Amino acid sequence: MFENTSLILTFITAFIIGILIGRLIFKSKGGESGEHKFHVDSSTGIVSDITYQ
Repeated sequence: MFENTSLILTFITAFIIGILIGRLIFKSKGGESGEHKFHVDSSTGIVSDITYQ
């Protein structure tokens, strides 16, 4: 139970961090219109912003 809870919290935290980083990238590119697309690597839990790739 606790292992699953910590895994979920880690996932949510990584997702929030990914959104914040994505917004920084978005602002630094001059605020182009377009929805951000995020890709979460399920094996590592890394969230990457794939909007501009």
